[in-house]
Amino acid sequence: MIIVRKGRPREFIGRLQSFEDLPIKNQESLKEIKIFLNKHLNKDIEAYVYGSYLHGFSDEFSDYDIIINENVNRNELDELILKKLNYNVNIIFSVDKISNILIP
Repeated sequence: MIIVRKGRPREFIGRLQSFEDLPIKNQESLKEIKIFLNKHLNKDIEAYVYGSYLHGFSDEFSDYDIIINENVNRNELDELILKKLNYNVNIIFSVDKISNILIP
């Protein structure tokens, strides 16, 4: 099924059930982002997928939406990941598990 989201037609595949439902390329990118976050924050954190990847309508222009359980300067961290890893991300802080898709 095709849906229009943020002005772009996208294939809707449905909400993911597990991290392994993501394409391998996206799994690798998210793992790379999590490794960077762990090093930058100097601790092992929990990070979860949300947004278009979780809900099954991501496309080649989608950013990586990630929930972490550490209260950080989000804008600074988003810019640092773009500069160091060349990934567009949207990091949010939440103590609630909005998503059940944990990035290993």
